[in-house]
Amino acid sequence: MSERVIAFSKRPRRMKNKKHLLAETISHLNNKTKKQQKEYSLNHIHIFVKDEINPEVSIENVLNDLQNIIPSHLMTEIDAIYIGKFDIFQERGVNAIYQDGAIYVSNVQHDVKDMVEDLVHEIAHAVESQYGYDIYSDRRLADEFLGKRKKLYSLLKAHGYDISFELFKDTEYDEYFDEKLYKDIGYPKLSELTKGLFNTPYAATSLQEYFATGFEDYFTNINLRKYLTKVSPVLYYK
Repeated sequence: MSERVIAFSKRPRRMKNKKHLLAETISHLNNKTKKQQKEYSLNHIHIFVKDEINPEVSIENVLNDLQNIIPSHLMTEIDAIYIGKFDIFQERGVNAIYQDGAIYVSNVQHDVKDMVEDLVHEIAHAVESQYGYDIYSDRRLADEFLGKRKKLYSLLKAHGYDISFELFKDTEYDEYFDEKLYKDIGYPKLSELTKGLFNTPYAATSLQEYFATGFEDYFTNINLRKYLTKVSPVLYYK
């Protein structure tokens, strides 16, 4: 997907049923010896490395970057970050999730930038739980998102894709719709069709992912931030 291929392949999103995931993580950490455990902190946030990561990925550099680009008041909802291998990543095709005050992120990362992007995306979902009223209550963001969804429907129909229009009218995440975009159409093709419409193809998945991808672009890449002002002015404003 040119500049965005890695982000698309990650398909980061929030998942359900994390109580088992948290229990699995705590049990694993408890079974490690003190020597094996790797713990860090970022302000009030505790970071636990469950599994070995790429030696080229310095956790200290990751945390330093986060501290430099994300205002501390936007991370107050996050209590812990767990880095490691989790079955749900493989099952769902994701690299990171946020649930109940914790971020779980894969230990398989290409470099520091790769991990920072994953974490910033999930921080966006934490921000939603804290500032959801400010983000969504006036419905301006939803209106911008749904307007783009309608245009996307017309584009796909013109290119011979048969998807029910009803799927394009809902702002919430729908697994069937996500799979249609990801597998049936594919992000490379979707990237071509959505150029100038969405900041990334994954942004079309749901209103929450529309916000999270915009948040990620705003804080991690100055060029993508400028692009956001053109394609999604309301999202940029929020």
